[in-house]
Order: sequence, then structure tokens, then C-alpha cells
Amino acid sequence: MLSLRITAPDGSVRVIPINGPELTVGRAPGNMIVLDGGGVSSQHCAFVMQGPACYLQDRGSTNGTYVNNERVQQSNALTDVDRIYIGQYLLQVVSAAGMSVHPQTMPTNTMSPAGQQQDGGVGARILIRREDRGWRDQHNRLLRYAEQWDEGGRPDRLALRPRELSRARTWLRGSSPEQQQTVTALQREFIEFSGGANTRTAAKRFGIATAGILVVGGLVTAGVMLWPQSKDPPPTEDSEDRALPQPKTHDEPDEPDEPDEPRRPRVKTTKQVTHVMVPEETLDDVADRYGVTVAQIAEWNLLNPDDPQLQPGDELKIKKPTKRPLRQQKINYELEREDSSWTKLSKRFGVSAKKLRAYNPDVKKLRRGDEVVIWIDPKPYKPREPRQAIPEYVPEREALSIGSPNSGSLESGIELPASPLYKRRYPYIMWGSGYLVANVQKAAAQFRQDMDFDGTLVMADISKRNGGYFYPPHKSHQAGRDIDIWLPTLRGVFKEKYLNEDGDEKWGRRPNPDEVDWFATWGLIKAMLDTEAVQVIFLSDSVQPRVYDAAKFLGVSDEELDFALQYPPGQGEVQGKVIHSPGHSHHMHVRFKCAPYEKKCVRRNVREE
Repeated sequence: MLSLRITAPDGSVRVIPINGPELTVGRAPGNMIVLDGGGVSSQHCAFVMQGPACYLQDRGSTNGTYVNNERVQQSNALTDVDRIYIGQYLLQVVSAAGMSVHPQTMPTNTMSPAGQQQDGGVGARILIRREDRGWRDQHNRLLRYAEQWDEGGRPDRLALRPRELSRARTWLRGSSPEQQQTVTALQREFIEFSGGANTRTAAKRFGIATAGILVVGGLVTAGVMLWPQSKDPPPTEDSEDRALPQPKTHDEPDEPDEPDEPRRPRVKTTKQVTHVMVPEETLDDVADRYGVTVAQIAEWNLLNPDDPQLQPGDELKIKKPTKRPLRQQKINYELEREDSSWTKLSKRFGVSAKKLRAYNPDVKKLRRGDEVVIWIDPKPYKPREPRQAIPEYVPEREALSIGSPNSGSLESGIELPASPLYKRRYPYIMWGSGYLVANVQKAAAQFRQDMDFDGTLVMADISKRNGGYFYPPHKSHQAGRDIDIWLPTLRGVFKEKYLNEDGDEKWGRRPNPDEVDWFATWGLIKAMLDTEAVQVIFLSDSVQPRVYDAAKFLGVSDEELDFALQYPPGQGEVQGKVIHSPGHSHHMHVRFKCAPYEKKCVRRNVREE
């Protein structure tokens, strides 16, 4: 029997058997499979069975039906290597046993009309909606917490805090019947356990508080009873007129409720911001940047707002900002042959030619090899539109990680394939386990969807073909589970020659922190962690604050930051998937877990590369 595998725009997958002679697809309720979303017509297409073969027939759709990126009215016999696109959905015909479907010869008889009603058509209708991304993120987050709780012996201290528990219960109640089916028994047990754990914790606190009150009360009583009595001193001359302390007459504010106990200690960020002036910047620009007024900036910095007399490099105190943008980044850029005019340079970096000239007042003519200064104000990314279906990357189980990253090998390793999603630096040392290769591709595809970043993503060292001892200064990269990824850069910074140009440690000209796009870096970290296949990410604590600031600007919750980042408070903290490792300020080192089927793979808590 053949089945239809449908990948929704959010990456979720459904496999539906093709039971009858025809399976209709469209947006209207009368179809056997109803796809929700743009680009899908009411009566879009039909999958028609002719003997053992399956054919695709378009039913006059507005946006068309595509097979392997070619628009078709009627296809040849479909195989499992054919990719069918309907709007933002990816469809593939697969055998029920997961084996390949071999091409068949087109039969001479005519296919049945696409609009003809088939047996069980209405009764077999299946509605596939685009899954709510927020619901799926909460699902993944609770699953991670539940697994940590289960692996840790199910202690009360790993239960959900009251506020998290309230959100989890609301999420569970609001889940559709179809979504309820994906909620695991462990997640339900974890939520139920957390309610009891919070009750026990509250009871313990109440008991401790009551005992404390009783002890303090007993001490006070004993003190009063045992304190030696003395006569009142004689009244002084001014004792009658001396003013006694008076109670406050204004309303006292209520004490704030005690916040939920965080999963780990956090360092309070300072409210005040120090802004560094750049060329061509005015007080109005600064005020708009931080959501304050010019008068406030003048008051905080003792300036004359009509004549502030500010120079580039001067610092301003912004005491109460309502917006906290990332700081502007200074790029020292070496000109190439094609950078022959300010206009071309403006297009490369997205900065006006007027500002570029102001940043470089002494540069009269642009010459190859000369260096110019460019200030860039980093901006966050929106998700890429229209959303595209993310392919299902299935690990090749023959490619196995053996041993540990620092003392291991690679069995039947596979090379990370070329892809438009990224550039490979040296393919001959980019051999990995099937688990790593599949999840790296999945994360890269998810990153490109979640952030409309069109810059270059550089994948670097993984392992040698058979693993084993790698090149200095690496201590690991021996078992096909580690990959170095250059931090993504701001628009215009990356050059193709940087892949081979000597830099620090002769590993190429990797970006310095002021060239890094920190919004994109957070997006890449999140995409990696969303695979749920990452053991740890090594990144220097000197740059983790910049990732943290970017994530906070994007509205990322503290719970997600607790799970992702070690910062704050620093490298002494054991929680957080991203941990400190020296020398990782221009690239991140991602280590993947052992796959469930890798019996000879060794997982160790490694704190260094």
C-alpha cells in the first residue's frame, strides 16, 4: 500500500494511507485531505491510483501543482524521490513499509475524473492545519523539562514553578484533540506532579515560617519577662514639648508578591545605558533610539539641548530608556576592486552614501586595499515569507559515532552535503555521523525560515573521514559529533576569500565580535537547540552577553534563556546549553548527543573543547 507523507509549513509531518482509487486535496471541506493555508485552491489536485502506480492530476488550481519544481497538469507515475509542492506544503508518495516506490510506465487507459466522488471520500476527510508555533515551542519546552525531571530522579526541585505550572495547564487545556494526541504521558505526569510538588513546597514554607514565628515570639516573651526593670528617668525640661515620631500619613505601597523562584540565579541588568556618539548622529537621533526626549538627555548629561557640542566618541548617559536596542557596531572594512564608489559601498552595507562619507572625512577616493570605517545599526529579523516546507532530514543509521568526542572514531561516516543553506569550508574534514549531518541540515533550514537572514552561513570542521585524532588545536572532533560554525556576520561583511585567507590559528579569516550579527547568532543557536539533538554549544563568555541582549530584545522568555544560555552569571554556572570555552568568540562549537541507536557512542560531561 502507498501512503502520502505531508510536511506542513512548520515542519510537522503526517503520513496518510491512500486507500481508495482517488485521494482529493484542496482547501474546501469536501476534499479528502483539507490543507489550510495560502496557495491552496478549493479543489487543488488529486492523487489517482492506476494498479500499483500513483499519478497526480491538477484540478485547475490557481497557483498550480509542482512536481520537482515543475508545474504539471498530470504527472508520470510518482516515486518517493518526487517532491510535490502545494502552496507551502511538501508532499511525497511513500510505500507503507518505508521502501522505495519504483517508477511505473504510464498506463494507456484514461484516469478517472478528478472531481468524481470516491467511496469513503467525505468520511475519510483529514484536516491539516498549520500548527501554532507557540504551541509547539511550549510542547518542546515542557518535554525538555519533563525529561530532565525524569532523568534526575523526579525530585520536587525540578518541578514547574507556580507561574510555569499555570501556563502549562492553560496550554494543555487549550490544546485541540489532535494536539492532545502528541502530548506524551511523561509530560502529563510531569504537570500533575508539579501541582503536588508546589503544594508540598508551600506547606514546607508555611511550616518553617510558623516555626520561625513561634521561636521569635518565645524569645521576645522570655526577653520581656527576664529584662531587669528600672525606674523611669526624671522628666527633663523639654520632654513635654519634644516631638514624638509620627506615623506616615500617606498611603504606603503594598509589598510586591514574591516572584517565582527562578530555575537558576540571574544577575540584574542595569537600567542605565551608556550611548557612544557616532558621526552624523544628533540628540534627536539618540532620543528616538532609546524612546526618551532630548530634554531628558540634556538633563541627565548637563547639556545645552540647543547647542550640545557633542563629538563622535562622546558618551551619553541614558538613565531611563524605554527601548534597549543593540549598540551600533564599528566595521573596519578593506576595500575590494568592486568597491569603486560610495554608491556601491552603500548598496553593499545598506548605509547611505552621505553617512559613509561622514564616517570617513579624510577619504577622498576609494582605492582597493584601503580601509574605511562603517557604523552599522543592527536590526532584528522577521520570519521569512512566504513560509516554505522544511524537508524531513532522516539520519543515515550506517554512519555511527564510536567512543567519545575526545577519544573516538567514525564508522561509515558521511560528508556534510553541499547546500544553498550554507557554505562548507573544507569538505575533506567535514565527515560526521548520520545523526549530526541530518540535524545540522534541519537546523540550517529552520534558521533560514525563522530569520530572513540572507547572509552566508559557514560550516567548518567536523571530523576526518574515519574520525580519530584531529588537527591542533582541537582536542575533540574525533567521533563525528562536533561541528564548528562561524558566527553569522552583518550585511556586507563576509567575503568569499575569507574562507581561505589566513587568520588566527590559520583557520581562515573568521569574524571579530563587532562584525557578528547577534540577532542571527541567537536565531542559529535557537534553531540548533530546537532539534533537541544538541548536547552542548561552546561559546566564549566574552560574547554571550551580546547574544543575551539580542534575545531579550526579541522578547525571548527567561525560561528559554535559562535553558539556552549560561550567561548570566558566567562560566561557573553549570546550567545552560551554551557554556564558556576560551577562543570561541568568532565561532561556535556545537556538540550533538549520541543517537539512541548508537550503542558504542560514549556521552560524557565535557567542559572543554
